[in-house]
Amino acid sequence: MPQLPQQKLLLSLLTLYSLGWQTVVATETAKETEPPAKAAVTGETKTAVPSTADSVDLQKLQADLKSYQAAAEQGEAEAQYRLAQIYFEGKGVTQNFTEVVKWLSAAAKQGHVLAQLGLGLRYIKGDGVKSDQAQAAAWFKKAAAQGNADAQYNLGLMYSHGGGVEKNLTTAAQLYRQAADQGQRYAQGNLGLMYYQGEGVKQDFKEAAKWFRQAAEKGLDEAQYNLAVLYLKGEGVPKDLAEAEKWFRQAAAQGHALTIQTLQQLVNLKTQRAPANLVELPAEDSEDNSATSPPKVEPAKTTE
Repeated sequence: MPQLPQQKLLLSLLTLYSLGWQTVVATETAKETEPPAKAAVTGETKTAVPSTADSVDLQKLQADLKSYQAAAEQGEAEAQYRLAQIYFEGKGVTQNFTEVVKWLSAAAKQGHVLAQLGLGLRYIKGDGVKSDQAQAAAWFKKAAAQGNADAQYNLGLMYSHGGGVEKNLTTAAQLYRQAADQGQRYAQGNLGLMYYQGEGVKQDFKEAAKWFRQAAEKGLDEAQYNLAVLYLKGEGVPKDLAEAEKWFRQAAAQGHALTIQTLQQLVNLKTQRAPANLVELPAEDSEDNSATSPPKVEPAKTTE
């Protein structure tokens, strides 16, 4: 009897909420806003063109810059972090990643958790500093040790694939769990995937469903899709066609292409009154949206 393959969860972000004030760097699966244009690693700068709204606050930004500059030079970690923010955003000042790294480093060395997280990202992306995954992992570890959920997720992802650290799925699962317990939805999604696959943890479909549900309720479309599949197959939850359709529809509403195809098949299935397990997805959809069985965590993407 044909089986319904599982959609792999494409959680390959090493850049989640990396500086607190920075939006998530977008990938094929991260439906978020791109950060400001970055300068070259050589230290090349890019002047941001302020909008009308930005211009209104230009004087305040320039005043903030002067104030933070003075405090940062006196060694105040928060001021150093805020100064890095100003240079990153390029508002009221020429965007300069060399300055971003300089001030993030100063704050991070004093234990500023968001600066540590942001500096880890700069080493991943090679913005203002030579790309170095080992250095990125080292800074993520410091932020994770302070309980930062995004750093815990990022570090877990690196342990999942051996990026900058020796691959260790047990450690990855532990870090995902720490972040997931704090509500980090990507960590919840990947933890569900590890429970489904039995990687780093004992295989447990009920736990997989639990974590997929928590991520799905926070709007993660891949988790919504995976939860729908569990309801369709009755793995970890009672088989329930209505619940499967509900979660497929929520993922489809976000434009999840594979879910849209599956939902149409599900509608056809209901019309034909055929058994749910006859629904079958295409073997391949695209490089980043393929149907595989079992699901698999994608390798980390460390470039934009």
